[in-house]
Amino acid sequence: MKILEHGPKRLVVEENPIVLRMLCVVLAASLLTLGIAFRPIFGLISTDLAVRATESSGWLLAQTLISVSAVIPLGVGLSVLRIRRYIFDSSTNLVTFERAGVLRSSVSEYPLSSLIGVGLGQSFSASGGRTTRAVLEFSDAHGVVPLKPYFQSGKRPAQIAEKINSWLLRGGRSLDHLETDL
Repeated sequence: MKILEHGPKRLVVEENPIVLRMLCVVLAASLLTLGIAFRPIFGLISTDLAVRATESSGWLLAQTLISVSAVIPLGVGLSVLRIRRYIFDSSTNLVTFERAGVLRSSVSEYPLSSLIGVGLGQSFSASGGRTTRAVLEFSDAHGVVPLKPYFQSGKRPAQIAEKINSWLLRGGRSLDHLETDL
């Protein structure tokens, strides 16, 4: 996530997973190429006995399965990876979530006046690892709204929460009642 605009009346935070999209395209292209070239590649790296055995058994099935598996990273890239933009605007008294993907886009609006602040949601793995994500905490029926649909390791969620909270405080809002694990 990065901050696009940081003014006294407006804060714009954006997450653009460009690297993940590129990785999905490269993985899909690699799987498709491997699937198409499976028989010649297998013929180069295998012994004559293995090549004769696969002639009758299932090289076509393996080639098809490898080629079709290219759909998985493309599906992730198209449906899951979206540009997420969060706009905190005190002039309109709105917090706007814009999500734009290849297949669909959506906009959600929340009242800025009911925003308590930004805290951290935590998730613990069975091995004891901890991951976090920044969450907006509202005093009305919206409750807790995560900025991202997934948890991540590292300090980035805490840094984003701190930046948003400091912008809210500069706007004359008190965050005394917010509990965070910063």
